[in-house]
Amino acid sequence: MKLMLIDWSCFGREDIRDAFSSLGYTVIRYPVGSQENHGNIHKEQVEKLTKEISRQNISLVFSVNYFPSVSESCNQKGIPYISWVYDNPQIQMYFINIINECNFIFTFNYFTYRTLRGKGVKTIYYIPMAVNAKRLQALRLSEADKEEYGSELSFVGAFYHEKTAYYQKVREGLLQSGKNRTAGYLEALCLTQLNTYGALFLKDCLKDDTIRDILEFFPYEALESQHFIDVSSVCASYVLARRVTKLERMKLLTSLSEFFAVKVFTYDTGIQPGKCRMHERTEPYDETPKIFKASKINLNISLRSIETGIPLRAFEIMGAGGFLITNYQEDFMRHFEPGEDFVFYESEGDLIEKCKYYLKHDTEREKIARSGLRRVMSNHTYEIRIAAMIRIAGMGD
Repeated sequence: MKLMLIDWSCFGREDIRDAFSSLGYTVIRYPVGSQENHGNIHKEQVEKLTKEISRQNISLVFSVNYFPSVSESCNQKGIPYISWVYDNPQIQMYFINIINECNFIFTFNYFTYRTLRGKGVKTIYYIPMAVNAKRLQALRLSEADKEEYGSELSFVGAFYHEKTAYYQKVREGLLQSGKNRTAGYLEALCLTQLNTYGALFLKDCLKDDTIRDILEFFPYEALESQHFIDVSSVCASYVLARRVTKLERMKLLTSLSEFFAVKVFTYDTGIQPGKCRMHERTEPYDETPKIFKASKINLNISLRSIETGIPLRAFEIMGAGGFLITNYQEDFMRHFEPGEDFVFYESEGDLIEKCKYYLKHDTEREKIARSGLRRVMSNHTYEIRIAAMIRIAGMGD
């Protein structure tokens, strides 16, 4: 069977292609460039893709994240469109045509699945992310790798400091225009959320006048025919949740660096949490897994807009055989055993104490890392995920 893979610079695209091939599919790549160029339905894009589907005799189209134009083409041709969404939120996924009958949209965030199902969207499904653990296990660490990538603690991730620093742009605009009250309220809201675990209340605290003030300085344009998400959710996720995440990552890493050797790998420049050793973000396919292998403890601090989902980073840490300590995310409890496959922390103090404990207890730490690896190799591979999605789409056994 011929499958068309919408090809853009997403995480996991080579692993996904290999998984389809291993399942017996002939994979035809269809390059689209940046996903941001495909947010709305463009007649020319739809016509071009529809012709290519016919020319190649394609039976199924797959993409990472959702493309409204792709859905239109598949709907015209009457073939299934599988979309596996790993961003949260991904604005394009809330386009009105997500209800197209051809769609099988899979989100890694159970909260998103539950919310959209509650709004009557029957084309949304829940499925967590995956990892190519066999490939990661095949990577070998040299002594130079251990020196370069290894540490007592490591963190790989963004600080939303430059090009996505929407909060800073909004705050500067508010202060320059004399809207100090709104600026103060937003900062207080972020600080309150920062110190609250287990509940995300940013959206609920945004009233109409506050949203209007934010939109004066937030470069957001509602998608044409956007229907299943409101502006308050967008402001909370893109402006405030990223701000809270930056504050949280800075705060926790600064505190950890007082007790441990901490390496941070990030694209963001101009960031210095405490005594952390800062490094440029590594290439994700071959280099980043070496960090997870070489570090005694790998830290996940989830983006606050991910209400329940397990970030892809967590699967990759376990798939590389690394020890994972993470903030609490509800979806972990659906698929893993805490204290057996991974460890979660409940507060800054709890995180520090658990890091101290596991750095002193090598045997226990390594046992948990091995258990996490076995779990992902048994239950969370790309082949398993893709086979499940294909079955739900009615294209497999």
